[in-house]
Amino acid sequence: MPEQRFVLSIRSLLWILGAALVLVLLWQLQSLLITFMVAFVLAAAIAPPRGMGRAA
Repeated sequence: MPEQRFVLSIRSLLWILGAALVLVLLWQLQSLLITFMVAFVLAAAIAPPRGMGRAA
């Protein structure tokens, strides 16, 4: 059986690094989206109800 060698070129290293950075960025965006959703629900819960005030 011929021996296979695994060669990493600069291009493949850049691809791996770029994919890792994109995954970290997507993970951070997911956390940010969850934080915004929680903040929106909390803001809606403490806001006074609309249309229940005195008529002008």
